Amino acid sequence: MKKRTLAIVALLAAALVLTGARREIDTKITISQLPTTCELSRLYTITDGATPSDTATGGGSHEHAVVCVTENPAAYQAVLMYTGDVAVIGHPSASGARLSQVLETVSGSGFGGAALSTFASVAGQSTLVDINRSRSATKGTHTIVQSGDTLGIIAFRGSNGTSFDNAAAIQALVGATPGASSDMPGQLEFQTVPDNSGTLTTRMTINNAGRVLIGSGSTLDALLHVRNVASGDVTALVDHTGTTGTDNARLFARVSGGSGGDPITVYNVTGVTNWSSGVDNSESDSFIIANAAAPGTNNRFTITTASVFRFATLATAPGTCSIGDFYVDTSGAYCACGATNTWSNMIATGSCA
Repeated sequence: MKKRTLAIVALLAAALVLTGARREIDTKITISQLPTTCELSRLYTITDGATPSDTATGGGSHEHAVVCVTENPAAYQAVLMYTGDVAVIGHPSASGARLSQVLETVSGSGFGGAALSTFASVAGQSTLVDINRSRSATKGTHTIVQSGDTLGIIAFRGSNGTSFDNAAAIQALVGATPGASSDMPGQLEFQTVPDNSGTLTTRMTINNAGRVLIGSGSTLDALLHVRNVASGDVTALVDHTGTTGTDNARLFARVSGGSGGDPITVYNVTGVTNWSSGVDNSESDSFIIANAAAPGTNNRFTITTASVFRFATLATAPGTCSIGDFYVDTSGAYCACGATNTWSNMIATGSCA
């Protein structure tokens, strides 16, 4: 009982903020000692174990606090209750605390919850919310967490008519093995529940290296990785809905300076082949299409900054062709497929061997 009374006193500041109550607090009174007239916004703590309803005092077995809402005759509203081990602000019983949470706020209309405000002239000072986790089961003691441990969850839940179901969540985890001091790699997961389901599914992950995975899985092969493990397309869309001539949809690949690397796009069939296209700084900033993971190897087509087109040459004509096919022979011949499986030299030089 003493422990709960101290906890109620510690939480009264939050109750005062939420209700606008004055800071005068009468403690250690019973239900029968509540005055018949009261000072508006005065707060009273009840220590005999009875619990009031939302708007009046009544029966029950939990410690609580009430605030004067009408002076004469006195009317009181419950602002802080203990239901089991859950402290509830704004309602006589807990309804949303489901996994051993110790504090719940309940609002009847408008925007429930809490507003956290900071007024400071120093740039680095702001509102701070700490969500902490120790692997020790003893309160106030520390045991180092492990890779994969959940550090905190923000869950968004909606009523199904009888109870609350998960709809979305943001989860923070330990992203790799932590160290003894100043070494706590983190990972964020953003989750939603699909239609006709009650299961949270991870939709986006930010790992401890800053890499972003959109989709499911644990392997992040790039700074931004889009993955689909179900049937259907994996799609990234750059969409501009404007209708004027300056409303452009742009996708940029950029490097810094002529001595940097190459801005390229890679097309990969896992375990089969790679194609790439982009600007090759080592080839005087030519645009190249290559049958490789990067230009410079197996270049197939090049456009120079002087508007010169260059095809890769073949020493031997392909055995089959269709009308419209074309290649440049190492002999200097320009070879076109004039009929199925038949190559014809377009110029007098060389031959289509």
